[in-house]
Parts: sequence; structure tokens; C-alpha cells
Amino acid sequence: MRIKVITMLSALSILLIAALSMLALLAQPELYRNLLLVTPAVFSAPGFHPEKVEQLCEDEFLVTYEIPQAKTAEAVHSTRPITAIGTNSSYRNILGYTVLDGSFFTKTAWDAKQKYAVLNETAAYDIFGSINISGETLKINGETWLVAGVMRDGDEESPNVYLPSSVTGGQADSLLAFLDANAGVNEAYAKNAMKELGVNEANYNIVNLSSSALAYEERFSVARETAVCILILIFIRYQGIKLKNKLLDYKNRLKSKYLKELFAENRIDLIKAAGSVFLLISGVAAILHILLQILEICLKWQTLPPASILLNEKSFQGRMAFLQDHYLLGTALFFISLVVLALILFLAWKRLPRETKDDIAARP
Repeated sequence: MRIKVITMLSALSILLIAALSMLALLAQPELYRNLLLVTPAVFSAPGFHPEKVEQLCEDEFLVTYEIPQAKTAEAVHSTRPITAIGTNSSYRNILGYTVLDGSFFTKTAWDAKQKYAVLNETAAYDIFGSINISGETLKINGETWLVAGVMRDGDEESPNVYLPSSVTGGQADSLLAFLDANAGVNEAYAKNAMKELGVNEANYNIVNLSSSALAYEERFSVARETAVCILILIFIRYQGIKLKNKLLDYKNRLKSKYLKELFAENRIDLIKAAGSVFLLISGVAAILHILLQILEICLKWQTLPPASILLNEKSFQGRMAFLQDHYLLGTALFFISLVVLALILFLAWKRLPRETKDDIAARP
């Protein structure tokens, strides 16, 4: 019965680790590399004026934002509800979205307050029935805008239209900064520079999205290495029992034989016993090495943001969608896999046979 349970738990652990591996692959941490998310930590945190953000972009490094508003768009004799998102010209470059037709509006267009609109795929098909629409015009709440291009933003459900915030106005709640190591812009530098915008860790959550995305891969690594540790522990346990029994056997035989005779009769077995000792030492060394790697990874998790920050963040939905949808799932799979692996170790540890002194004494 116990063997069946161990077999079932082993199969379950393989499935759980495979699921963690799939999440690690789908997370695509390269999409979040060098991105620093700034979100309000308290309700009273002030908003960000687009003009001040643009000044920071010119003086320091690229920063972008979203100022969403529910509006209606009219074109081709039809009217559709849309989400109009005011932003700056750095938006596409920071988020790395693909332009499918035309182009994203430029800094010059933003400065000149030109009415250029960039539609995502959903909005383009919903309003025009096509993505090849650059140069067309549409009306948003009665005002005419020129379609500069169509962009894939990762949001397949909402019709989003991106507009220059210099025209739409409003204030941003959150920011997304690009950390450029080649230009000397690291996380500490960015935090210090954004103090000009009133950003401090008392009023704002500052989240390194790269670390959050890498956590999927790290959970998979920890679960996999834990499984390896358990296999090595079971092997050590098995070899230890065999070696202990062998030594007790030799001790029992020494009562009737000289050591020289015992060695001559059991030379091969003694060599095997020496090999078992080497394997035991190697196994212990391997476990210590793996545990150090696991500890190093787990210590890094202290800097990860609480799940509530990622789950409650309403900005940058296209980029944040995977982290928000799978954050709790990945965490649950990780802890369940650890529990299953612990049960396997417990059951397998108890399952290994032991020989008593009477069994050994009864040997011929």
C-alpha cells in the first residue's frame, strides 16, 4: 500500500514540477527586464503631471505612464466604446510593443499637441475591421484624430486607443521606468532621480518587475533541486543502511575469524563498502551544495513585492497580465509541490528495510 502511495505522489510531484516549468517558460522574464514599476502605496499619494515626467525623460532616463479614460470612438458610420489612454512617446519603446501598421506618435508630436491616435489590434478591428488603417481619421467624443498606427499591446479584450497626454491632460497614478545599465541607470539611481517627482518609499511601492518575473523560474528551480535533494537523501539512507549492516556483519564474523582471514575472504565486499563510503560522502556534499543554492534563491525572495501590489495594480494591463493572472497559481503550485516532496521523503524513509542484529547473526 505504501509503495502505491509513494508512486502516486511521485507522479503528482512530476506533474507539479512540470507545471512550474511551463509557467517559467510562459512568464518570459525578458519582457520585464529593466522595468521598474512605481505605484501608490497610500490613497493620498499625489498624481504625476505629464510635463514633469517629460522633463525627467529628457534629463535622466525613459519613464512612461497611462492615463485611462472611458470614451467613445466614431468611424465608418459606427460608434464604439473605447479606453482612451493618454501617455507619452516613450510608451512603446519601454514596453517593447510591436507596431503592426504605421508608427507610434513621436516626441515632436507630443510637444506640438498633435491629435495622433494609435489603436491596439482589438480597437482597430472593432472600429475599422482592419489593422491597415494608418492615415485614417476617427472621432473620439466628437473630436477628430488622425490614426498614426496600430500596435499589438497584449490586451486582446479591451479596445485601447493611445493618445498624447499633452492633449488629453490628466495625471498619472503609476509610472514605469526603464533601467539602462549601459547608461549607468540602475534601480538605486532611478529611485533617487524620481524623488523630483515626489516618489518616495513611504508613499509609493517601487517594484522591480524583472525580479517578479524571474520568481517563476526560481520556484521551478527550487522545486526541482528539492526533488534532487530528496532522491539523494533516499539514496544515502539506503546506502547507509547497507553499510551499517555490512559493518555489523563483519563485526559478528570477527568473533570467529582473524581480521586477516576476514579481509582475504571478503576483499571485493570490502572494496564495495569503501565505494559506498565514498558515495555517502559525495551525496552529503551534493546536498550541501544544492541547499546553499536554494538558500541563495530564497534569500532573494525577501525583496519581492507582496502579491497584493501586483494583483491590485490597474496600469499597464497588457504587460502585467501574466504576472497578475498566474502569481497566486505559481505560488500555490510551488508550495503544494514542496508538501508532496516532503511526504515522499517521509514515506520512502520509513519504507526502507532494516536488518536487526539477530538477522545478521543468523547469517552463515
